[in-house]
Amino acid sequence: MNAQARALRANTPPPPAPLTAEQIKEYLDYAMTALLARRTEIIAALAATAKAYPTIDDDETLGEVAENVRMANALTRTAEDRRKTEKGPYLAGERTVDTWFKTFGAPIATALAPVQTAMNDYGARKLADERAKAEKARKEAEAEEARRLAAAAEAMRAKGPNVDDALAAAAAASKDAEQAGAAAMARSSALTRTRGVYGASASVRTTWRWEVVNMADIPPEYLITSVNEEAVKQAALASRDASGKPTIVIPGIRFVPDHKTVVR
Repeated sequence: MNAQARALRANTPPPPAPLTAEQIKEYLDYAMTALLARRTEIIAALAATAKAYPTIDDDETLGEVAENVRMANALTRTAEDRRKTEKGPYLAGERTVDTWFKTFGAPIATALAPVQTAMNDYGARKLADERAKAEKARKEAEAEEARRLAAAAEAMRAKGPNVDDALAAAAAASKDAEQAGAAAMARSSALTRTRGVYGASASVRTTWRWEVVNMADIPPEYLITSVNEEAVKQAALASRDASGKPTIVIPGIRFVPDHKTVVR
């Protein structure tokens, strides 16, 4: 190994060594020992509370229950904070990798854009030309089929010696017409496929989109008739009385309260 190679090798950064799922779980089981222990205590307290007070009939009981609920909520918030802290370095690494490869690909996409435009333009022209050729061949094959069928019918009426030949020619013409019809209906990719000298394959892929021509003509089953929930929500938020009840009047809509006791 020459000096230059040794220098390059010495300056090569080591690849990152991400932890496996098993290693991460093992670390969290160890690092979150206190959280796990506190969770056991809280679950036991909640179970005891639910058993002791299956129903709540007074403020004193509600206050006692609320204390346990507040401790459970506090533990959940603490766990969420720890989750964000522990996950932070992994997210930062993920974003760094994503950004690197996005930056890597951007110049390629820029360089490809004019090439793709040229391919699209040529592909559209080639497709139109191949469709026209296939349609012309279809019409010619169908005309030949009609001519051969008429000739076969005439030969049968005349009971001439060439009936079998005429029928065979008519059958062959029908088969050709069928094949020509199938070719005229072929997918864009089949009509335009081109291969490079080293194996690259290029073809036109046709997809279909829709656009509105006249809204009034669209049948109801193709229109969205459900309630615009976001619009109703914003209208309700914008107009409320002192108790928080929405005061806006929307025909066909009524506001129904849902009650939930929360502990802070």
